[in-house]
Amino acid sequence: MSDFDALLDKLTSEERLCHPFVVPDKRSLADDLRNRLSVYENLIGKATNSEQKGLHLLKKRLNKLGEINGLLSEAIEKYLLGDLALSYRNIDKVLKEDIVKKSFKVLTKTVHKHCLDSYPLFRVRVSDTHIGERPDIFHVPFELRHSVSMQRYSVNGLPSLYLSRSLYACWQEVGRPELDKLYVSRLQVNSDAIDDFDVLNLAFSLELIANNKKKNSLFDESPTNEEMLSYLTIFPLVLACSYTRKNSFAEFNEEYIVPNLMLQWIVKNSDKTHGIAYFSTKTKQLRHSEYGISFVFPPIVDTVKVEGFCPILSNRFLLTKPVSWQIIDSLPCEENSSEGSTHKSFAIDDIEEAFLANYKATKFYRAEKILQQFPTDKI
Repeated sequence: MSDFDALLDKLTSEERLCHPFVVPDKRSLADDLRNRLSVYENLIGKATNSEQKGLHLLKKRLNKLGEINGLLSEAIEKYLLGDLALSYRNIDKVLKEDIVKKSFKVLTKTVHKHCLDSYPLFRVRVSDTHIGERPDIFHVPFELRHSVSMQRYSVNGLPSLYLSRSLYACWQEVGRPELDKLYVSRLQVNSDAIDDFDVLNLAFSLELIANNKKKNSLFDESPTNEEMLSYLTIFPLVLACSYTRKNSFAEFNEEYIVPNLMLQWIVKNSDKTHGIAYFSTKTKQLRHSEYGISFVFPPIVDTVKVEGFCPILSNRFLLTKPVSWQIIDSLPCEENSSEGSTHKSFAIDDIEEAFLANYKATKFYRAEKILQQFPTDKI
C-alpha cells in the first residue's frame, strides 16, 4: 500500500485531472491549465494523513508547485504574445527547480538497465512510392530538415527520431493513413552502444499510477514511494504537455507549446537526458496502455549537420529494412498471434477499448511478430 493511495483516489475522482485534456470553447489554454492545476494544488493541500512520509514530503513541496504552475501558464501566454525568449526562460526555471530536478533524476532510466533493450520498438512511414532501405525510415535526414513539421515534442527544423511500443500507436500518430501506403520497421537498442543512454519517463497518468498497473508502466515495475512522489511532483508538467489538439491539420497548435519548449531544453541538456517517453493522446485508451507509449530522441550533435543522420542515434539503434504493409500482410507468422491472450468480448461499449483488449489477435500485433523475424542492423 502506497503513502498516496487516499490522495490518488481523490485526484482520480476529479474529472478535470483525468484524460482527455481538452480546452473548452471560449477559454484560453493558459486559463484552462491554470484552473486544472489550481484544483490539483487544492486537493493536495486538503489531503490528510500527512504523517505518512511520502504525503508529508509532497505537501512540503506545495508552495513550489504553486510557483511551477504559474510559470507554466505564463509560458503559454508569453509565447502567444510573441515573447518566445521569456516563454523559454519560464520553462527553464521550471525544469531547474530543485524538486523537478530531483524528480527527473528518479524518473530518468538508463535504457540498458531496464526494458528498452528487450522490448521491440516500431516506426512507420507513409509513402506513395517504394522505399526499402534502412535510411528511408530513420529520422528525417538533415538535408530535408525543412520538411520537419510541428509535433507534440519537436523543435522546428530539428529532425528527431520518433518511435512507439506498437505499430498501432505509430499508425495513430501519423494520422491513421490507408494501410496500403504504410511502411513499417522494427527497432532495437544496440546493446554495444548504450552507455549513458537515459530516457525520462513521462508515460504516466494519475489513473495509471492509482491503479498501479505493472504491465502498463514503462519499466514494468510497481512504482516505489519515491517514484510516486516524483510522479505527483511533475504531474503539472505532464498535464501541460498532454492536451489534445483541437485542430489536427493546423500549421500551429498551441497545445504543443510546452512540450516543444521542453524538448528544446532537453536538447540543450542532452548530457543528462537523451529522450522522452510519453503516452500518445490520439485515443483515450492509448493514454493508459503499454501499446500507447511513444518515444522521442532528438539528435545529439555539436555542430550543424547539412546532410545525413545523427551519428549517435545511428549507432544507438538497429532496425529492420522498411517493409510495405501489403508484404507484411501476406507473410506467414511463425508465432501464434493470440499467444498469451484470451479473446475478450466485443460487447465492450467502446471499440478502441475492445481493440486494445484483443490487441494480440489484431493484424497490427501479427505484423509486429513478423517483423521480429527480420534482421536488424545500423542504417
